[in-house]
Amino acid sequence: MIDRRVYSIDQISEAFNVLIDARSRADYDKDLELQGQTNDIGGVGNQQNFHTGIETMDLDDLETEEGQGIWYRGCRCGETRGFLIVQRELEEAVDDGEIDVGCRGCSLWLKVLFAVIDIGDRDSDDDDPKFESPGLLKKF
Repeated sequence: MIDRRVYSIDQISEAFNVLIDARSRADYDKDLELQGQTNDIGGVGNQQNFHTGIETMDLDDLETEEGQGIWYRGCRCGETRGFLIVQRELEEAVDDGEIDVGCRGCSLWLKVLFAVIDIGDRDSDDDDPKFESPGLLKKF
């Protein structure tokens, strides 16, 4: 669903003035984080970080550097490798099967879904886990 709200010039100017000032921006960010931690009845809810501008995608949708254990994607802010994930981060989040990555150039976030696949008996000495998109895994 596309958000088709129309904002007035005054609302846009107020938003700009809040975001351009470091102190008011910090207050605004704190308010956003608190909103993400409360439920509909005002109690404390999910204690996970609240991120605005988050997009969800599979690990296979990111570019990769073969053998380097690095996945990345450019951001619309212009940062070529705005969203960067290293294998160590995936290993730390393996139980969740997802990882939230912030852009290195702006405030956007990316939720990346992944799973570890078992290659089976391998002849190589490479004991590193292999990460794949959950959409590509076979269901038995």
